[in-house]
Amino acid sequence: MIVTRKITTSAACFARISGLKHFFLALFLTALIGCQTAPKTDLDSVKTTGDLVAEDTDKLFVVDCLLPEQVSGSGARKTDASSRQPTKTTAAECRARGGEYVAHDRANVESALKVWLPQAQQGNAEAQVILGEIYEKGLGGTADPAMAAQWYSKAAEQGNSRAQIDLGHLYEQGLGVKKNTRTALKWYRKGSGLANSGLQFMPVTEASGGGGKRRHGNNAQHQARAGDKASDSAADSGRKRRKAQSREKLDQLQEQLKSLEAEYHNTFARIKSDMTIIEGRASQIDSRREKFALQRVHIKLKKDKSDLMARGGQIKELKKAIEQEQQNLVSLEDVPSEMPEQSGLQNKSQEESPVKASPKSYPSVDFGRFYALIIGINDYKQLPALQTSVNDAKAVDEMLRTRYGYKTTLLVNASQHQIMTAFDDLRKELTEKDSLLIYYAGLGEIDKSGQSAYWLPSDAEPDNNANWLSSHNIVQHLSILPAKHILVIADSCYSGTMTKTSIAHLPEDASDKKREKWLKLMNSHKGRTVITSGSVKPIPDSGDNSHSVFANAFLKALGSNTGLLEDYELYRMVSGKVKQSASQIGFQQSPQYSAMQYVGHEGSPFFFVPRS
Repeated sequence: MIVTRKITTSAACFARISGLKHFFLALFLTALIGCQTAPKTDLDSVKTTGDLVAEDTDKLFVVDCLLPEQVSGSGARKTDASSRQPTKTTAAECRARGGEYVAHDRANVESALKVWLPQAQQGNAEAQVILGEIYEKGLGGTADPAMAAQWYSKAAEQGNSRAQIDLGHLYEQGLGVKKNTRTALKWYRKGSGLANSGLQFMPVTEASGGGGKRRHGNNAQHQARAGDKASDSAADSGRKRRKAQSREKLDQLQEQLKSLEAEYHNTFARIKSDMTIIEGRASQIDSRREKFALQRVHIKLKKDKSDLMARGGQIKELKKAIEQEQQNLVSLEDVPSEMPEQSGLQNKSQEESPVKASPKSYPSVDFGRFYALIIGINDYKQLPALQTSVNDAKAVDEMLRTRYGYKTTLLVNASQHQIMTAFDDLRKELTEKDSLLIYYAGLGEIDKSGQSAYWLPSDAEPDNNANWLSSHNIVQHLSILPAKHILVIADSCYSGTMTKTSIAHLPEDASDKKREKWLKLMNSHKGRTVITSGSVKPIPDSGDNSHSVFANAFLKALGSNTGLLEDYELYRMVSGKVKQSASQIGFQQSPQYSAMQYVGHEGSPFFFVPRS
């Protein structure tokens, strides 16, 4: 009999969180590359924050903290009192620093505005982007994406990458602004650091598991495409031809603009000269001849003014045409003329693994240290037990430590307090150069509104979410972790994600030189991505080799990889295998991949780098 990770409660569904364990594993995966240590398996050895015990778990949640004024000076004389500074941190840390906060479960728009609005109004870009996110989320009230767009714009114009990505998301979805894909791509390009880099911004599009589409899609359609390399080549040639034509037209328009602007400035100079003549002679006209000469100057001045207005109108229209042509060129350079399925990128068989370059090929790229937090829960005090979560978590821990050199923390049958404490320990240990993968396997729940998903620790109770971990609280913790790249892998329901379009992808035919340049850029920008084993439907708790269907595919993909691997490529390798294996035991399971919202994503994917 096949067991599913689902139980009946008042909420919508309990789903197997083999993917959630993947969620935590992925988050720590990126952070520890080259450092192998033994995993922590004894939950009693998990450090606590100060003297906090299980009853104080609420103090480990993230809050909007308003720190006290800081006064500089010496002796009894106090000088230069600074304004109160806002920050996101845990409630315990806020109290230790003498700050003020509203409890995480009672926070709303008003309380958050009190903390962040003053600094945002003074031009602080970080405060502005957080304020935008507050308005976009609504925080228990009505969301105001139009106001969010205003604050994102202020921070984006200051060069804040997080705001640029958030603003791009609003334009992509048409939230608070008029929907405009090109404008969205422009902001995504800036946020990822690819603007003016000479590199294309190719967004990660729906991959749907490579061969999965080939096997289960429209057979006639795939047969028509199979072997149609000539057609693909023709399409590529057509795209190159359109790019060449667009560049030629753009050059012509810019030459016309240059000529018109020169004529405009010459006409303006003549008008200024004529005005000087008129002003100088107006009081000195004695003869009829001088009056006639001045009249001719007036006529010439009137004609020049008319020409100036005409030139101004032509320049305005020409600039619009140039802007339009520039957008056309950007769309041809940044967005493939065909979707991946149409161009054959998704028609590779599931067994075909892409050729990956060895990290030795890019010695100048420092990927930093890699960490992983791995959570597996089989035994629940008040909920049905699972079969494979702990086994999955232990296998993932072994894979990441031995093959990829991660520093791992393994939590088995952990309580809410133990998970929250592990998050807090990570906050203190990670640096801005590190990567983190979080993998979670256990029960999951999604609320009736579909706006929030939950991970259920071992002490979770049915119909009582006091000890559940919501996606909102998880996101809050991720937002204060200093790691450069974070990947969450969750084999269950998960909400709060963004879009694949905000994640940059290097074209497969890029040269080694461009690839290294792209890697350096992505390595300098934050990435916050998530892979889930399915959507909101229940998923099987067992599969092959005492692992869940998702964990089995995930482990095989990591085990077979021999080079630098991006997270979206890992997703493509795993997704089709999961769909196929799940269908063989009577389930429909479709893994998902996306960027996470409100955690500082700046367009970068997560990188897997095996040990040499």
